[in-house]
Amino acid sequence: MRIIVLDSSPANDGDLSWKDLEALGTLTVYDSTTPEQVVERCRDAEAVFSNKVVMDAAVIAALPHLRFIGVLATGRRFAFDGYAWNGDYDFHTLYRDFNRMEKALTVGGSLTQTFGLVKPEDATLSFDYFRTQFYNQVVADQEYSATEVMFYNTDGRSYTDTYQVDFNWTPVERLDIFATFRYTDSEMTIRRADGGTARVERPLVSKYKTLLNIQYATKFRRWVFDATAQLNGPARIPTQTGDLDDSYYSPRYPMFFAQVSRKVGKFDIYAGCENIADYRQKDPILNAQDPYDYKFNSMNVWGPLMGRKFYVGLRFNLY
Repeated sequence: MRIIVLDSSPANDGDLSWKDLEALGTLTVYDSTTPEQVVERCRDAEAVFSNKVVMDAAVIAALPHLRFIGVLATGRRFAFDGYAWNGDYDFHTLYRDFNRMEKALTVGGSLTQTFGLVKPEDATLSFDYFRTQFYNQVVADQEYSATEVMFYNTDGRSYTDTYQVDFNWTPVERLDIFATFRYTDSEMTIRRADGGTARVERPLVSKYKTLLNIQYATKFRRWVFDATAQLNGPARIPTQTGDLDDSYYSPRYPMFFAQVSRKVGKFDIYAGCENIADYRQKDPILNAQDPYDYKFNSMNVWGPLMGRKFYVGLRFNLY
């Protein structure tokens, strides 16, 4: 059986093997194929695999030996700054000519104050502020339309302001308490299908995050007990319809972690649990039951995908 892969580069740029297909027959793999080359390259082929090359009725009619067409992609097209990557343009040419160099300036500062609560200088409070201003940003815009992911450069207003407060306190010997709160204000300018622009909250960026960590160690740190609680704020989920009014926010969710370790000579034996509450995002892949439909989307991950996880380990110290 003669097998043809018309455009391998979008699906496999050299890091995957075609050996399973090779075992089924005589395999020919092309990096890319123009519409004019499809019929000639697929002549006498019984199986053809395509990522973005269109196999329409005229092409199929010209290939009497064709028995199988395999699709190496989902239903959503990629477009580079107005050029749809659908077989009419070579992927390597579009990618080479696309300006991937971002320009940004980050400025900020930090203030730290040490003071006493129970004893002198047993606590520290610090405040950080940083701003990143983008002057040229690469955007992978999945909100441009319901059927395309548009890649383009924008010099529109785009920034990220980050505010963070940290608190450290050692009320008694070997007991450390750490708390932090971070707030993020992030916006970007995206294009709209009607030719205009819109300034939106940057998608999938949590508005805030807070954390509390408590650690206690026995004398000589023979035993160390560590517990962490974390609260993650909402993030904007990009619209899947092209209408920005359909966008929504992820829920707030907590995460809990714990670990205990025991020092034995030069060894540390430790055990712990991550994601104790077993919180998981319920829909990390949209329309997972139909991966070839344009509604299939695995880009909108905002929460943990793995549930409760236990672990044990052994660490050797040279000092």
